[in-house]
Amino acid sequence: MTDTAEGVKLSAPKELVTLRQELVDLAGGVDLLFADGWDLCIIGVALVWDSTGARVDRVVYDVEAMLEQLEAEGASLEDAAEHLAFNVEGAYVGEQTPIFVRRVISGG
Repeated sequence: MTDTAEGVKLSAPKELVTLRQELVDLAGGVDLLFADGWDLCIIGVALVWDSTGARVDRVVYDVEAMLEQLEAEGASLEDAAEHLAFNVEGAYVGEQTPIFVRRVISGG
């Protein structure tokens, strides 16, 4: 599911490599975990504290943008939501597991 900024495949578009490096720089140079294939859905980096009080920086993704990406690739909204729930959001890969944010849309 993930790789570090240093592990970006050479075939990745330059903009995505640059985005990943900017996020690593923003996090103070620490390695970050990225969900493969979702770079265009990144919101930013969150600073969280683990149970020991240590700082952990985590990449944050916009779930609605992820759903839109899957729909653009031909998935129905229902299939896209199911795929994200089981294959992406449900994957725990350690303390640096990315954060997936669902936007709240206010009625005014």
